[in-house]
Amino acid sequence: MTIIGTNITAMRAAMAANSADAAQQKAMERLSTGKRINSAADDAAGLAISTSMTSQINGLSVSMRNISDGLSMLQTADGALGEVTNILQRMRELTVQAASGTYSTSDRAALQIEMDHSVQQVNSILGNSDFNGNALFSDTSNGHTADSNYYYVPGNYYEDEETRRINGGRSFQGPYQTGNADFEIQSGADSGDVVETSLDTLYSKSDNFAYLGKDMGFSSGNTRFVGISNIDLTAANSVDVRFIPDPGHSQNIDPSNYLSYSPTGSRSYNFKSQFTDSNSYGNTYAPLKVNANDGIAVLDAALQQVTAVRADIGAASSRLTSEMNVAQSQMTNLTEARSQIEDADYSEESVRLAKSQILAQASSAMISHANMNAKNVLDLLK
Repeated sequence: MTIIGTNITAMRAAMAANSADAAQQKAMERLSTGKRINSAADDAAGLAISTSMTSQINGLSVSMRNISDGLSMLQTADGALGEVTNILQRMRELTVQAASGTYSTSDRAALQIEMDHSVQQVNSILGNSDFNGNALFSDTSNGHTADSNYYYVPGNYYEDEETRRINGGRSFQGPYQTGNADFEIQSGADSGDVVETSLDTLYSKSDNFAYLGKDMGFSSGNTRFVGISNIDLTAANSVDVRFIPDPGHSQNIDPSNYLSYSPTGSRSYNFKSQFTDSNSYGNTYAPLKVNANDGIAVLDAALQQVTAVRADIGAASSRLTSEMNVAQSQMTNLTEARSQIEDADYSEESVRLAKSQILAQASSAMISHANMNAKNVLDLLK
């Protein structure tokens, strides 16, 4: 009976030792990885919840980089428009100077040289400003075009826009919208978490024309869009687009009704350089130009346009900064919540490790003692 009891004690001690070893290994694993959940067996529900939280945290981390890129884009746009503003201010100074009657024609011609270079620089800035390959101010793809380029004419045939205007038709469909460059910035971890921002189109690369100016009425009765490139400081008076008579062509047309237009279909305006219609008539037209007095109003309107776009950029930047703060707060709170679920409690695990080590040592001592008792009994039986 003594031997049997000793064997049972040894078995129990061995089982306790195995259990203590398993607890010791689990505690060591949690302490070494810092995670309470190292496999699905540790906490299946907790693993599912922490995995979902990890997806949100990773998504928020990427969205914060997206927001940072968006802010960089807006800063690039604002920097470009800041320089455009400086150039327009200088152009206004030249225009005010040329409006004075104390200057000669040659003086105004000298001022016009700087004006022309300033216009070229504005065009260059607006045309070449981009961010990661995305045009900021020269995207005309979103401009609103007319419903149709053809019109019914008595006699059961159709003619295009340009032919109709040359033939005296007066149904031109007004100024087109220039459009804008749209950007959607993924500002959150989930689908639909986006911030939309847009930049007005201010320049057409295909036409080399800046959409900076205003609509003005002329003595011809027409209202034209006048851009900064239409300002001519040497002109005594503002002049509408006009037909240049050619003895070789005798078509009956109404020159004052001829409106030049953007080939991109983005907005109606007048070219600065002389142009020829694309019909077989080959009629030639002199460009619209405004003198210094009207040029001041054009530049004031241009400055207002640029200022309005910069105000939109500032508002969009403030919104993105707010989105950045929200994303940062969400990521911090989610990280803390995930930590509560999956991270190991080092103090608790250290206590468990010490406990399991003590139990393992005690079990080993009990096994040794039981084995010694069994040996002593056998020695007595000899």
